[in-house]
Amino acid sequence: MQRAFSMLALGLGLTALSSRPALAMAPETLVVHVPFAFSVLDETLPPGDYRVRPLNDLERQVLELRSSDGRYALIALTEDAPAMSRTTKPELVFDHYGKMEFLRAVRLPEAAGAILEPSRSEIAAARAVASEHSAHGSASTVSSQPR
Repeated sequence: MQRAFSMLALGLGLTALSSRPALAMAPETLVVHVPFAFSVLDETLPPGDYRVRPLNDLERQVLELRSSDGRYALIALTEDAPAMSRTTKPELVFDHYGKMEFLRAVRLPEAAGAILEPSRSEIAAARAVASEHSAHGSASTVSSQPR
Protein backbone atom coordinates (compact mmCIF):
# COMPACT_ATOMS: atom_id res chain seq x y z
CA MET A 1 0.00 0.00 0.00
CA GLN A 2 2.80 2.43 0.90
CA ARG A 3 4.64 1.50 -2.32
CA ALA A 4 1.51 2.21 -4.38
CA PHE A 5 1.13 5.59 -2.68
CA SER A 6 4.80 6.43 -3.36
CA MET A 7 4.43 5.48 -7.04
CA LEU A 8 1.28 7.61 -7.32
CA ALA A 9 3.06 10.60 -5.74
CA LEU A 10 6.04 10.14 -8.06
CA GLY A 11 3.75 9.93 -11.10
CA LEU A 12 1.87 13.08 -10.09
CA GLY A 13 5.14 14.92 -9.50
CA LEU A 14 6.52 13.95 -12.92
CA THR A 15 3.23 14.95 -14.58
CA ALA A 16 3.36 18.35 -12.88
CA LEU A 17 6.94 18.94 -13.99
CA SER A 18 6.28 17.91 -17.58
CA SER A 19 3.26 20.21 -17.84
CA ARG A 20 5.43 23.28 -17.13
CA PRO A 21 8.10 23.33 -19.85
CA ALA A 22 8.47 27.12 -19.60
CA LEU A 23 10.23 26.76 -16.26
CA ALA A 24 13.23 25.22 -18.00
CA MET A 25 13.57 28.00 -20.59
CA ALA A 26 15.56 31.17 -20.04
CA PRO A 27 13.64 34.39 -20.66
CA GLU A 28 14.13 35.90 -24.10
CA THR A 29 16.29 39.00 -24.13
CA LEU A 30 16.12 41.51 -26.96
CA VAL A 31 19.06 43.82 -27.54
CA VAL A 32 18.17 46.96 -29.46
CA HIS A 33 19.72 50.30 -30.34
CA VAL A 34 17.17 53.11 -30.13
CA PRO A 35 18.51 56.15 -32.03
CA PHE A 36 16.12 58.65 -30.42
CA ALA A 37 14.86 59.65 -26.98
CA PHE A 38 11.63 57.86 -26.05
CA SER A 39 9.15 57.56 -23.20
CA VAL A 40 7.93 54.57 -21.23
CA LEU A 41 5.56 54.94 -18.27
CA ASP A 42 5.93 58.73 -18.17
CA GLU A 43 9.75 58.37 -18.01
CA THR A 44 11.89 59.71 -20.86
CA LEU A 45 14.91 57.63 -21.76
CA PRO A 46 17.86 58.84 -23.87
CA PRO A 47 18.96 57.28 -27.16
CA GLY A 48 21.16 54.23 -26.73
CA ASP A 49 21.40 50.48 -26.42
CA TYR A 50 18.75 48.69 -24.37
CA ARG A 51 17.92 45.17 -23.26
CA VAL A 52 14.26 44.19 -23.12
CA ARG A 53 13.19 40.93 -21.51
CA PRO A 54 10.39 39.37 -19.51
CA LEU A 55 11.02 39.86 -15.80
CA ASN A 56 11.01 36.07 -15.38
CA ASP A 57 9.56 32.92 -16.94
CA LEU A 58 6.37 33.03 -14.89
CA GLU A 59 5.61 36.74 -15.31
CA ARG A 60 5.87 37.16 -19.08
CA GLN A 61 3.54 40.20 -18.99
CA VAL A 62 6.08 42.12 -16.91
CA LEU A 63 8.91 43.51 -19.04
CA GLU A 64 12.23 44.83 -17.84
CA LEU A 65 13.82 47.54 -19.96
CA ARG A 66 17.44 48.33 -19.05
CA SER A 67 20.10 50.48 -20.72
CA SER A 68 23.29 48.61 -21.57
CA ASP A 69 25.28 50.87 -19.24
CA GLY A 70 22.86 50.15 -16.38
CA ARG A 71 22.00 53.81 -15.77
CA TYR A 72 18.33 53.43 -16.74
CA ALA A 73 15.94 50.64 -15.85
CA LEU A 74 12.17 50.31 -15.92
CA ILE A 75 9.67 47.55 -15.30
CA ALA A 76 6.44 47.76 -17.29
CA LEU A 77 3.23 45.77 -17.10
CA THR A 78 2.03 44.67 -20.54
CA GLU A 79 -0.85 42.79 -22.12
CA ASP A 80 -0.64 39.99 -24.67
CA ALA A 81 -1.14 41.22 -28.21
CA PRO A 82 -1.99 38.11 -30.26
CA ALA A 83 -3.58 40.13 -33.06
CA MET A 84 -0.29 41.80 -33.96
CA SER A 85 1.01 40.87 -37.38
CA ARG A 86 3.81 38.32 -37.54
CA THR A 87 7.37 39.54 -37.80
CA THR A 88 10.57 37.77 -38.81
CA LYS A 89 12.70 39.50 -36.18
CA PRO A 90 11.99 41.06 -32.80
CA GLU A 91 10.94 44.72 -32.88
CA LEU A 92 10.03 47.54 -30.58
CA VAL A 93 7.04 49.54 -31.83
CA PHE A 94 6.80 53.24 -31.00
CA ASP A 95 3.93 55.72 -31.27
CA HIS A 96 5.07 59.09 -32.59
CA TYR A 97 3.37 62.38 -31.66
CA GLY A 98 5.08 65.56 -32.80
CA LYS A 99 8.68 65.22 -31.66
CA MET A 100 7.92 62.61 -29.00
CA GLU A 101 8.26 58.82 -29.23
CA PHE A 102 6.48 56.39 -26.88
CA LEU A 103 7.20 52.66 -26.57
CA ARG A 104 3.94 50.96 -27.55
CA ALA A 105 4.70 47.27 -28.10
CA VAL A 106 7.26 44.52 -28.37
CA ARG A 107 6.84 42.20 -31.35
CA LEU A 108 8.38 38.73 -31.37
CA PRO A 109 8.64 36.17 -34.16
CA GLU A 110 6.15 33.33 -33.80
CA ALA A 111 4.86 34.73 -30.50
CA ALA A 112 2.00 36.85 -29.27
CA GLY A 113 4.00 39.96 -28.45
CA ALA A 114 3.29 42.49 -25.73
CA ILE A 115 1.53 45.83 -25.76
CA LEU A 116 1.90 48.66 -23.24
CA GLU A 117 -0.97 50.84 -22.10
CA PRO A 118 -0.59 54.52 -23.10
CA SER A 119 0.88 56.61 -20.29
CA ARG A 120 -0.49 59.96 -19.14
CA SER A 121 2.29 61.67 -21.10
CA GLU A 122 1.37 59.81 -24.28
CA ILE A 123 -2.33 60.61 -23.89
CA ALA A 124 -1.48 64.29 -23.37
CA ALA A 125 0.82 64.30 -26.43
CA ALA A 126 -1.86 62.61 -28.56
CA ARG A 127 -4.43 65.20 -27.47
CA ALA A 128 -2.03 68.05 -28.22
CA VAL A 129 -1.35 66.71 -31.72
CA ALA A 130 -5.05 66.13 -32.34
CA SER A 131 -5.90 69.65 -31.23
CA GLU A 132 -3.40 71.12 -33.69
CA HIS A 133 -5.19 69.38 -36.61
CA SER A 134 -2.01 69.68 -38.63
CA ALA A 135 -0.20 66.50 -37.57
CA HIS A 136 -1.23 62.91 -37.10
CA GLY A 137 0.20 60.26 -34.80
CA SER A 138 2.21 57.59 -36.52
CA ALA A 139 4.07 54.45 -35.58
CA SER A 140 7.70 53.50 -36.06
CA THR A 141 9.63 50.35 -35.31
CA VAL A 142 13.15 49.54 -34.18
CA SER A 143 14.42 46.04 -34.95
CA SER A 144 16.49 44.11 -32.49
CA GLN A 145 18.54 40.97 -32.27
CA PRO A 146 17.56 38.13 -29.88
CA ARG A 147 20.20 37.35 -27.33
